[in-house]
Amino acid sequence: MANAHRAAISGIALLVLLSLFLRLPLAAAGAFLMLLVGLLAAYYQRAGLRGVALRVGVVPRAVFPDEPAELSITIGNPKRVPLPFLMLEQEWPTAVVPVGRPDLLLTSSKPNRSLLQLFTHLGGRQQLSRRYTVETGRRGRHVFGPQLLRLYDPVGLLSSEHVYERPRDLASYVVYPKLRPVRSLPAVLRAGGEWRAPSLLEDPTLLRALRQWQAGDAMKQIDWRASARTDDTLYVRQPESVSRLEVYLGLNMQSSRETWGGIRQDYIEEAVSMTASLAWDLLLAKHPVGVYANGVLEGEATRSLGVVLRPAAHSRQLQEILVALGEVQQAAAYLDLGRLLLADAGRAMSGSVFVVITAFISPALTPVLLQLGRRGHRVVVVHFEPEAEGDGAVPPGVVSLTPAQVWAS
Repeated sequence: MANAHRAAISGIALLVLLSLFLRLPLAAAGAFLMLLVGLLAAYYQRAGLRGVALRVGVVPRAVFPDEPAELSITIGNPKRVPLPFLMLEQEWPTAVVPVGRPDLLLTSSKPNRSLLQLFTHLGGRQQLSRRYTVETGRRGRHVFGPQLLRLYDPVGLLSSEHVYERPRDLASYVVYPKLRPVRSLPAVLRAGGEWRAPSLLEDPTLLRALRQWQAGDAMKQIDWRASARTDDTLYVRQPESVSRLEVYLGLNMQSSRETWGGIRQDYIEEAVSMTASLAWDLLLAKHPVGVYANGVLEGEATRSLGVVLRPAAHSRQLQEILVALGEVQQAAAYLDLGRLLLADAGRAMSGSVFVVITAFISPALTPVLLQLGRRGHRVVVVHFEPEAEGDGAVPPGVVSLTPAQVWAS
């Protein structure tokens, strides 16, 4: 295309010279005007979008379902040359709707995507900003973009375009899982058998074990002598403390017994909501909580398999859990949830509580529950489906619950 444009301009220039040589002033003037128009169009095609900045952002970065957020789009022209005919095309997630602007979006050829088109013009050294209030009730990370800027020259002969598709050019925000009231975990444990109520204070003279340092641990708890025996690991003294339950929440994202069974979105959403609600309830009561899930974590610029958030009770833990559970989706190839839990079970205090939330009890899950119980931990299984032939068995001592027994209402 560029070669054709250069050939056309060269032809027009030859026409100007030929008209001058033949002393045809009107023909020369017309050809000269055509040459100017062609050069102007060629300039806009080659340099019109050079230096043009496009910034897209969403605030806040995380919200609860049906809470509004604000999408901002800013286009800046740093040159003195105006941009008379500029069009922006931006992809939107179909689940996200602009508040009060039902006709703003167009249908896209891509699945689960809509299209925003914005026609505008920019003067020299001018900036344009647009803001849209958006909302959705669907949990997940919602990404706006890629974006395409298309510029037409003043006479509409030629156009140029630039696609903004790098991670830093995209904007996204997370919608947390829906939170519902749950029964307190101590009440759940008491329902499954005897449970000794914890004391209110730690006794620093009664040390249970050493464990690796985690964010939120006090410096005075670090055992410097034990830490000095390793190269890069800090260990903290774990005092006898039953005033706070250390809880491991394991979320099984496999919704069907067979891998070809498809995705049961109803189970996934309720299981994620239950995990988030339990974490919320426990963290408000100052219990250290960790979350493990065998799904895909859709980050802002990465895509990783598996969620591993070790137990902690610091102020950032709740937000980190809600963001992770907001992003997590079912994976095509599953990680072994039992392996994720057993990998960290060695760091757990004796008497820690493991809550496994699963659609069904698979044969591979039974030995994991048994091993956790043998290590001195309290184990709770919340299964959404009744046991079927070929399923694994719930070992003795494991509290088996249905979702109705966990939800407060």
